[in-house]
Amino acid sequence: MQHARTILRAVVLGSLWCAAAAVLAAGTLDKIKESGKLTIGYATDVRPFSYNDATGKPAGYAIDLCGKVADALKGELKLSSLAVSFVAVERAFGRPEPVELRIGGRSLYVRGQIDRIDVDGTRTLVRDLKTGRAHPRGGKEALPDPVLDLQLAVYALATRHLAAAWQVPARIGAAYAFVNRGAEEREWRRDFKQTLRPAAEQWLGLAADLLAARMFPRTPNPDDCTFCRFTPVCGDAYARARDLLAKGDGVLARFAALKKVERA
Repeated sequence: MQHARTILRAVVLGSLWCAAAAVLAAGTLDKIKESGKLTIGYATDVRPFSYNDATGKPAGYAIDLCGKVADALKGELKLSSLAVSFVAVERAFGRPEPVELRIGGRSLYVRGQIDRIDVDGTRTLVRDLKTGRAHPRGGKEALPDPVLDLQLAVYALATRHLAAAWQVPARIGAAYAFVNRGAEEREWRRDFKQTLRPAAEQWLGLAADLLAARMFPRTPNPDDCTFCRFTPVCGDAYARARDLLAKGDGVLARFAALKKVERA
């Protein structure tokens, strides 16, 4: 009986969450009525409430309840038709088995969780939500930057690798969305393949070569360590790190170039 009550409570909360997500945002009803479209975000791994079935389509109690909310909205707004689409949010990958990315003849194994995936026609758009300072593409930040863009690039590469299994287009776009910042996205919708992907493969290739050589150079840039929990352990050795990279050769020289260290 207690188990049944727990399930019932979760279903009720799921229905309330779905209704709130659909109607509470300012202006949402007007937008739905004007466009005739309703987009609902869902989690892909919360069985039995919200998940992807064997065909990759959204399923579960919460999905069914959201469908009923959509039907109610259609009647409330007096619409002849309402196109309902479900968008995966917080989609995990690499669990239990990590995703293998082949980079420059080597393999890197990754896992993570993507905030949002949209399908726009023949393109899959991978989005990562950010709450920090906005970095739209422009000026000195127009080109790919390993500090800013590596995380997004890995998510996009993993999505490309899993496109067939996830039943989404293998043509990928990627963007950072800055939450509550009123700023445009840092996006690579049209030029991910031409711009961000080659840069990311270069960065990851360097990482794979460093790992293969059993080399673990530290950064010469203190800003890289701002949010790192291991900073107290590493100590203040940035000058020494810069000196070692300035004199290094081979893969260390490539890392020095990435970190913009002048050669000795």
